[in-house]
Parts: sequence; structure tokens; C-alpha cells
Amino acid sequence: MKSNWVLLFAFVFAFPLLALEYVVETDHLDALYKIGEKATFTVQVKEKDGSIPQKGTVEVTLDNMGPKEFENKKWNLKDGNTFQISGTLSEPGFLRLTLGPKDKKMRVWSAGFEPEKIQKGSPSPKDFDEFWANAIEKMDQTVPEDMQQELVPEYSEGPFNYYRISFATVNHLRVYGFLSVPKDASEKKKYPVSVTVPAAGPGSYSNTMKGSTWQIKMFIAVYPYAPPFDLKEHKQKFDEMSKECKEKYGTDYYPVAGINMSREDYFFYAPLLGINRAVNWLA
Repeated sequence: MKSNWVLLFAFVFAFPLLALEYVVETDHLDALYKIGEKATFTVQVKEKDGSIPQKGTVEVTLDNMGPKEFENKKWNLKDGNTFQISGTLSEPGFLRLTLGPKDKKMRVWSAGFEPEKIQKGSPSPKDFDEFWANAIEKMDQTVPEDMQQELVPEYSEGPFNYYRISFATVNHLRVYGFLSVPKDASEKKKYPVSVTVPAAGPGSYSNTMKGSTWQIKMFIAVYPYAPPFDLKEHKQKFDEMSKECKEKYGTDYYPVAGINMSREDYFFYAPLLGINRAVNWLA
């Protein structure tokens, strides 16, 4: 039985790497396995024009998204453009297939092994739940939500509306992002919802989100500014933020800014509260 969420975590991809494209499939449609089961990736390599490459090699690595590396070899395209690689995990986690050198333009696929059983690596502080419950309650009582939503017309010409959004959070800051909603969404026409917090750094993944015809999408960044669509402008904003971190915290590396001061001074304190607020609004 195929469920809609399988589409969200699509495991059949085609990515360009120089002049090559890869199509990768797992032998389980949902790419989910029991611990100890064997997962098999089938890799098909093509030229960009669809032709079959006759020469060259593909670097293949299989690991646990950590220190355990199970395979590291090169596939010679003279032996064919399709090959398989298999592996398993003895504990909950993800088996990662990497094609291409890790220090360059690599492409990554994964298979999950009972991921719902993954345990965190260290215990939570004893007052973890109490601390965040109090922080959320205090924010709700003292900082209005002030949700702001602005249509982006040039991205809303198709079957969905695309918005810039932002929410107030503590310390006189805001969190910013994007929202995509199919135009026919209603009580009678409902859609699944996905929320994404982008990866670190000023790269293109931090300021772009594609709209969707089959789901409601929210994308919220941790930065205290609205991510510009223009990459050059985005980099400038990021550099300005890093400079402010240096002046305030003594470091321009925002992931650790304020971590040696207090929980409330830590860089992520305000963004986490704001993102939590955004998710609750969306729900």
C-alpha cells in the first residue's frame, strides 16, 4: 500500500554531477527496513543527454552517516552503467549511499532502519521540559504573535500562493521564512503539511523554497532577517549578522554564539521559540 508521505521522502532521484546523472532506487518502495535487513540500492548512471557512458568511474561510499564506513570503492563504467550496492545496520539509523567524492559535488541517498527507535546521544537536562514550557508561556504572555504574511506575486501565478512570512519572538527579534498553499485548499480540499528549517550557512538552501501543488509547505530560517532571494544580497546579510555576533558575543560563528553566557543569551534561544510559534500557527 502506497501512502502519501512516501512521496514527500521520494527515494528515486536524478541529480547532475558534472556530465552525469544518477537514478537511484531502493528495493523497498519506502526505503525503510528492519534492523538487520539488507537494503539494496540500484544505481543507474547516464549522460545528461540520456546516453550510456562508456568510460569513467563513479566513487561509491556506504556508511551510517557517521564513523562506520561499510563500502568505499570505485565503479568502472566500462563494466556497465547500472550496479547495485547493499548493506545493513545493526542499530536504528540511516544507511547512507554517497556517489562522488565527499569533498566535491557528491550526491546522497539514504535508507532508514527503524528510525523511530533512534535515541538521542545524551540525556536532557533535568529541567529541560520545565525550562522550555516556561519560556513559551512567558513569550506568549509578553510578546504578541504578530504574524505577517506577504504574497509574492511572481511565485503565485500557478496553482499555489507563495508568501513571505514572519513571526515575533523574544529579545525584540523575528523569525522569517516562506509559505506555499495550494489555491484550492479548503475544509473540503485538505492537504498534508511539511515544515523545513534549512541547513546552516548562507548557501542557496537558506533562501529558496519551491511551491507545491500537493502539500502546504512552510520554510522557517533561524536568521534574524528576511532571507533575500538574491544570493549576493543574502551573503551580505549573513556577513552583517556574523559581524554583529562578533561584536556581541566575541565570535562570528553563530552556532556557538552566546553558548558560554546563558541559555537565554544563546543565539538559538530566540529562533527556537519563534519557530515553535510558527509551527503552532501552521497547525
